[in-house]
Amino acid sequence: MTPYIPGYSQLPSTDFSEQEERVGMTSDEYYVARQKQRGMERQVRQLKRRVALGQEHGLDMTADRYRLGRAQASLRAHCATTGLRRDYERERAYGVSQQPRGLGRVDFNAPKWQGQYPNPTASNTPTDNKVGWSSKTRESGITKKAFSLDGAKVDADYIASDEYARKFSGLTGNDEADNEVLKLARASLIHRSGTFGEDLHLVSIVDGKEKGGNTSSKSALCVEENDSISSAVSSNPPNTLFAIHNHPNNVPPTGSDLVTSGHRRYAGAVVALHDGTVYYYRHGDIPFYAKMFDNRVQSFENKGLSEADAIEASLKEFEGRYGITWRRL
Repeated sequence: MTPYIPGYSQLPSTDFSEQEERVGMTSDEYYVARQKQRGMERQVRQLKRRVALGQEHGLDMTADRYRLGRAQASLRAHCATTGLRRDYERERAYGVSQQPRGLGRVDFNAPKWQGQYPNPTASNTPTDNKVGWSSKTRESGITKKAFSLDGAKVDADYIASDEYARKFSGLTGNDEADNEVLKLARASLIHRSGTFGEDLHLVSIVDGKEKGGNTSSKSALCVEENDSISSAVSSNPPNTLFAIHNHPNNVPPTGSDLVTSGHRRYAGAVVALHDGTVYYYRHGDIPFYAKMFDNRVQSFENKGLSEADAIEASLKEFEGRYGITWRRL
């Protein structure tokens, strides 16, 4: 800070064109991206301190280590998408004897979530799973394989039942689309039974046909965006694609699911849980960051709610605040 003297002081340049060309963003976009990175770094530090404190007292901090893994994965994805440099010193938790490790990569270190309406970067667009599922892994519903997940085994008889089929009746306003959504939900569940894997399918509510998707994602608890998804979103009018994906960890739609719905302007979506539960959801007219939703989930969990109940409580709150719609089918 220096005094300003009219006619003498040299004002700083307000031409940021050179920097904007270098970072590929406008000055305002760069600022927002950096601030988002700082928020993610704070979350990582907070989770590290929480895990370290719990471990020092002999507590089982597995669930929080998964949250730490998600937070680190989201940060990696954000930096990869924006081109920002990752600053590991800002992620270091001070005052702890040893930096705790998040879970999610080789030892399930990567339940990843997304970004925000304008530019989601995680859940459906992870780019950081350098060590992950072998491309030779066969996803045939067999639970004794790498990256299996307890509780993710699907009851094939129930999935094939009329009771399960009735959940999808009248879902899209087009009988053909309803049948296609049901068929693809069943296919995803059987395909990913017993594993951390997720599939995504996009169906047109206009003609009831599948327009794109990804059934070969190698990342845990998310679906990587591919050319098929990008092409379907860009070549179909907004609010005509209906999304179907599965949740092996049996939780309701997350903030990242809602953010992706808003960013891609889905007509609606369902998430099929491996325990047979199905949720419908759709974004509202007011955008929000997935981290905002995640923080509310965390606050409800801190009050003693399970992860699933905490997500439902957050959905109810965001329904009134941001106009989202959701229901258990």
